[in-house]
Amino acid sequence: MLTADQLAYLLSREYPELVKCVDYWVGHPVDGKTLEQKAPAFIVKWYRRDIPVPLSSDIQRMWDRYGDDCERELSANAARRKRNAFLTDADRLVERAIDTANASDEKAARTYRQALRDVPAQRGFPLEIEWPEYPGQQPQGDNDGHESE
Repeated sequence: MLTADQLAYLLSREYPELVKCVDYWVGHPVDGKTLEQKAPAFIVKWYRRDIPVPLSSDIQRMWDRYGDDCERELSANAARRKRNAFLTDADRLVERAIDTANASDEKAARTYRQALRDVPAQRGFPLEIEWPEYPGQQPQGDNDGHESE
C-alpha cells in the first residue's frame, strides 16, 4: 500500500521542479482509533495548472520506475534517524564515563559511538543493518539497547 512519503518521493522524482506542500499535498487515510494507514496514499491538492494531476496509472508507472530507489532512500532516512538517536545516547555514555573517570567505560562508549557512525558504510545499508551492541547496562525498557525495527 503506497504511503504518503512514498507518493511524495515519486512526485519529487517525476517532477523535480515541484515543491511538496507548495505545489501539491499528499496524504493517506488513517484509522481513527489506531492511526494506522488504511488505504493507499493520494494527492490531496494539486496547485499547478500547467501540469496535469497524475492519474493512478501515472503513479503506478512512477512506482515501476522509481520504487526501488524510493524504498532505499526512505529506509536510509529512517535508519539515519534511528542511528542519530542512538548517537545522542552514546554521547551521554561517553560524557558520563569521562565525568566518572572510568577509562574502560569511556573506551567502550567511544567504540560504540564510532560503530554507530560507521553504520551507513555497512555493506547492506540501509536494508540490512547490524546495529552495534550497546555497552554496559541496557537503558530501562529496552532489551537490546535499541528500539525495535
